Amino acid sequence: MTYINSLDIQSFRGISSLQLDQLSSINILTGDNNSGKTSVLEVIESYSNPESLKMWGTLLRKGSSASAYSFYEGFYDLFNINEKDKSIEYTIKSQDSISKHVVKERIRVDARIIDEEMTESEYNQVREIVNYAYLRLLEKLGAQLLEFSPLNDREIPREADALLLGGGYPELYGAHLEENLPMRQSVKQALSSGMPCMAECGGFLYLQEEMEDPEGRRYKMADFLPGKSFYKGRLSRFGYVSLTAQKDGAFAKEKEIIRGHEFHYMDTDANGDAFQACKPITGRNWKCGVTGEVFYAGFPHLYLYSQPDFAGRFVRKAEEYGKNRRKQQL
Repeated sequence: MTYINSLDIQSFRGISSLQLDQLSSINILTGDNNSGKTSVLEVIESYSNPESLKMWGTLLRKGSSASAYSFYEGFYDLFNINEKDKSIEYTIKSQDSISKHVVKERIRVDARIIDEEMTESEYNQVREIVNYAYLRLLEKLGAQLLEFSPLNDREIPREADALLLGGGYPELYGAHLEENLPMRQSVKQALSSGMPCMAECGGFLYLQEEMEDPEGRRYKMADFLPGKSFYKGRLSRFGYVSLTAQKDGAFAKEKEIIRGHEFHYMDTDANGDAFQACKPITGRNWKCGVTGEVFYAGFPHLYLYSQPDFAGRFVRKAEEYGKNRRKQQL
């Protein structure tokens, strides 16, 4: 067991600065309502597992408007986040009850670290929150969102100026996707004409030549990008990553960093090399992503709030494409 003998809290929730010294094994906090007693307990709770997304998510959900937050946005309600590298830092001084010496730990907690033992159900709940914030940011930047289904529609919306293909489990619908030839042709024709596109994970695989389902059956996809995907039967490269652009692309400049995560049972023989992905804890890294003048495609799901310029460039490219397309129709 570890005993905390002092707390120095700076800019956490409503606490601008608080110093608590000479703490004992039993401490009683007193004060008026909304004076910060609960916030002190939350700081102590965060020490128990500072790199657990589930722990931080529990703290975020205690806020009255937490349901509207992405996990990243929610950290603004907890900390004064370093704007430069989108991270938080705090120092903990504690006393080890066994060795009786003071232990000083400097813990850097990235706002995007995921608990890699998170279950698939817990992960999907987080993904829903993040996807909501993702789309909301695009709307804030001026995008009008139009829904369509590669499974059930025959073509992309005619008024669309850009294409956003998200993730999912396309390997479960390979036959249906292949049978919808008009949609595959519509997507390939639009992208070949220069329509901007962001395609993540399953959307990335949809743009390739072929996709394999869990039973080993192969199906034709949109054939806009080279590559054939295959089912691995287990999670590949699971977890949060930092993505560093290796060259200038449509939406990211060389050496710019955007956060993301990978969650897929599929892999491909053409992952791309436009970004260097790096795990925040282990440092494991690999190349990924394909970029062109007006598109990004790759396995990582992107956290656009970590690099809003990426989203802004996507929306601007869509505006340019739409204006040029409408001029040609006159």
